[in-house]
Amino acid sequence: MNNLIKNEKTVDKIFLGLAVLCISLILILSVNSFYYADDYCFKLQSENGIIANCLNGYYNWDGRFLTLGGVVQGYAIKFIPVEILTLLWSLCFLFSGYLVYSIVVVDLKLIKNNKYLLALLFAIILWSGSFFHISETVYWATGGVYSFHLLLGSIWIFAFLNFQKNKFSKTKQLLFVLISFFMGASTQNLSVGLLTLVILTTLISFLQNNNTKITFNISIILQLIIGILFISFAPGNFKRMQEVPKIITDDFIGYTIIKNFIIIFIKYSFASSVLCVLSVLITVSFVLLANPSKILKLEIIFYKIKSSANLLFILKNSKWFLVALSTIVPFLFIPQFVSKRTSIYFLYFIMLFVVTITFKVFNNYSKPADNFMLIKRNILFSKSIFVAFFCCNLIFISYTFYYSSGLKNEITFREKILRNGKDKTLYIKEIEPKWNTILFKNNNYNIKNNTEQRFIIENMQSYFKTKVIIVK
Repeated sequence: MNNLIKNEKTVDKIFLGLAVLCISLILILSVNSFYYADDYCFKLQSENGIIANCLNGYYNWDGRFLTLGGVVQGYAIKFIPVEILTLLWSLCFLFSGYLVYSIVVVDLKLIKNNKYLLALLFAIILWSGSFFHISETVYWATGGVYSFHLLLGSIWIFAFLNFQKNKFSKTKQLLFVLISFFMGASTQNLSVGLLTLVILTTLISFLQNNNTKITFNISIILQLIIGILFISFAPGNFKRMQEVPKIITDDFIGYTIIKNFIIIFIKYSFASSVLCVLSVLITVSFVLLANPSKILKLEIIFYKIKSSANLLFILKNSKWFLVALSTIVPFLFIPQFVSKRTSIYFLYFIMLFVVTITFKVFNNYSKPADNFMLIKRNILFSKSIFVAFFCCNLIFISYTFYYSSGLKNEITFREKILRNGKDKTLYIKEIEPKWNTILFKNNNYNIKNNTEQRFIIENMQSYFKTKVIIVK
């Protein structure tokens, strides 16, 4: 048994090395990023000054322009090369995944065990399981602000949970309450998620007859609401609404809201399916590798909401799921604003839900088994899952790097032509679709019957001061 334990420590080091390798290669992918879509528009508008552009956006397009993320986004696109910028967005996104471990440890009061391996695994899981949206939230200069806000939100959640579990001075509490305004004034679907988290936490504390943090939590709720109102009632939002073809015109408003919720939930659920599977598999594998003698007890337990104890049980176990659902709320009246990038916060909270539930199942419904064959099977299962996980990620990263390098070369060649074509009409060949990947996609700016791409090509033409026509 001692030899087995010694061998597993060596295996842990090997897996830690593979995790570091995967993270490093993921960061290297940023060298193949490029400007496209709204990036050119932001670069043009920043010429009038970053703060001036943020104010203009707040009054004429979207309240999120005048936020911490909006200022960082404007500054970064103007002064930082796109390759370094997407590297920063990648770091924001990966560190948010890394913080999943810290959040779960505080939330469940887990004993820290091989924390660096599991934290890095969660970062890789979040990245590989979020392929649905990271082409718009990481590898896009403009869209990377979503990852920036995700990092701020993750840090805020970690701090909030610590404030609930530990004692802090009045000064630190006041500072956190004031900071909460900026989290409320970030982006609506994240802000509503954070607000839901605080409300549920307060309700859980009340049901547990623990009222020591009630005043503190109510102060946070007020600050989050003020922040949400600040970005939601921006003059630009009302102007933007006028361009939305239809918000809710049906006589049955309730039916429309329910229909929108179901449609968005199904779309987000499909987007999070791989992330959920990976979260379960890796969490289970890690638990069995760390405690190979564990075996699940098969129990079926039914709960009814007929007492505060049962309600408390349901709230404590469904908290992160309810927070994830709340991120859908801002789109119930404006489903047209739902896109791949808006799913980022739903996926993050769903990952937290799946990971916490998996840990709880093993903590509450498992028992030790003194069976050497069982221990060997658990270790073999865990190792197999880890090896398959790392191999799949390395293959996916290598595939993406190869094709994104080809796409980057094509985009670079095209930009050279555009820079030398000032005041000219340029006929640019289409880039072959074979270079497209899930994470890096080419847009040929075909303006035929496509309003969105027409807007893109107009910004591109304004930036390079030329006229562009795409030909086959």
